[in-house]
Amino acid sequence: MAELILPHVARVAIANPLKVKAIAEGKSKTDKIDAYVLAQLLRCDFLPTVWIPDKATRRLREMCAHRAALVADQTRIKNRIQSLLAQRLFAVSVPILFNGRGRNWLSHLELKAQDRALVNGYLRVLDQLKTEEIALQKELAELSYGNDHILLLLTLPGLGPAGAQALYAALGDWKRFKDGAHAASYLGLSPSTRQSADHCYHDSITKAGNSIARWLLTQAARQVLSIPVRSGSSSGVFENQRITTSPWLLQRVSWSRSAF
Repeated sequence: MAELILPHVARVAIANPLKVKAIAEGKSKTDKIDAYVLAQLLRCDFLPTVWIPDKATRRLREMCAHRAALVADQTRIKNRIQSLLAQRLFAVSVPILFNGRGRNWLSHLELKAQDRALVNGYLRVLDQLKTEEIALQKELAELSYGNDHILLLLTLPGLGPAGAQALYAALGDWKRFKDGAHAASYLGLSPSTRQSADHCYHDSITKAGNSIARWLLTQAARQVLSIPVRSGSSSGVFENQRITTSPWLLQRVSWSRSAF
C-alpha cells in the first residue's frame, strides 16, 4: 500500500498500532475520528511510526514467507500420511519415511485401494510442493548472491542460507538498531519486563516481530547446542554444550540473542 501511495505524496508514515493505541485510546472509535487523531499526532510529531523497508527487502520478505509456507505445507502432508499409516496399524520399518528408501518402502506397502489412492495423492502433492520449493530456493540464491550481509550472517554457527536470508529480510537496514540488544528485542527474543518500585519481574520472551526469523534462529541455536564440544581435559572427552544449569529452551533463546 505504501508503495502505491508514495508517488502521490511527499512522505508516507506508517503508524505503530500498539503504541498509537497506548497514546490515543478513546471510547469513540470511527474512521473519521481515527484519521483526525493520527493527523494530529503526526502534525505534533508524536506519531510512533515503523520503518518502511525498501522494495528489495519487501521482495525478499515475501519470498522467505512463501518458502516457509511451502515447508509448512509439506509437513502437513507428511503428517497426514503418517496419521493414515498409524490408523491402519502399520509400523514404519525405515528410519526416514520420505527419503528414497522410505518412499520405496511406502510404494510396496500393501494398502487397500482407497488408502493407496489417498497416499498416492498425498505423494503427488508433496512432490509438487518440493518442486516449487527447489525453484524458489534457486531464485533466492540468485537474489542473495553477492550480498555481503547475508554472507556475513552465514558465518554464525548453525545458521544456514534459509536462516540468513530470513534474518536479513526481517532486520533490513540493521544500522537503524542502536546495538544487538535492540535487534534482539525487535525480533521478540528479549524477555518481557514488569517493574514497579523495587519489584522487577522478567517473564517469557515477547515474541514480537518476524516469527519466521525468530523460529529459524531458535532452530539454529538448537543445532549448535546439540553439537558436542571437546572439553579442556587432555583425555579428549566430549561434553555436550547443553549440559549446564540453564534450562534447554532458555539456552536456545540466549544463544539466539547472543547472535547479535
